[in-house]
Amino acid sequence: MIHQTFESGRIDRSEPDAMRAWACILGISQSEILIAVAAVGEHADAVRTYLARSWPKPLA
Repeated sequence: MIHQTFESGRIDRSEPDAMRAWACILGISQSEILIAVAAVGEHADAVRTYLARSWPKPLA
């Protein structure tokens, strides 16, 4: 259930409705959520921290 997902603070990748909701909340695509979760785990706070970090500029 979506409500339980938000209460636990975990991003449930197997629940399509929850993925859409987290994408809206975080302002990113579902693909970006999957990348972040793969990098830091399913805890929403860890994903937010990962997304907020400064990224190096690409080598042109």
